Amino acid sequence: MSYLKNNYPQQQIVIMTPIHRGYAKFGEKNVQPNENYANAQGLYIDTYIAVLKQAASYWAVPLIDLYSTSGLYPLADAQSQYFHNKETDLLHPNALGDYRLAKTIQYQLLALPSDFGVK
Repeated sequence: MSYLKNNYPQQQIVIMTPIHRGYAKFGEKNVQPNENYANAQGLYIDTYIAVLKQAASYWAVPLIDLYSTSGLYPLADAQSQYFHNKETDLLHPNALGDYRLAKTIQYQLLALPSDFGVK
C-alpha cells in the first residue's frame, strides 16, 4: 500500500474483500473446503476479511466488501444457482454470479471520486 500511495497519489486505490468460500473438488488431490474450515495456518476467511478492512481504514482507501454485500453465499443451497456446479464447484461464480459481482462492484465504484488530478 505504501508503494501505491506514494507512486500513484492521484489514483483511486480500492481494497476488495473476497466472496464467501464454498466447497470445490477438482480431483482426488485437489479438494477445497468451504469457509467453515481453517487453512494450514489455522486461520479462517473472516480473519483475512478483518485484516483487509483494517488495511483500508489505516491507509484511507475505500473498501468494497464483497464478502458482505455481494449476496453470494455458497453455503446456502438456494445460492448454488450462482456457482459453477452444485456438487463439485461452489467456489467459483458462474456467469450469473459474475454478473452479480460486477453490478455490486459497479455501484460501489460509482460512489467514489474518479479524478483527483483536476485543477
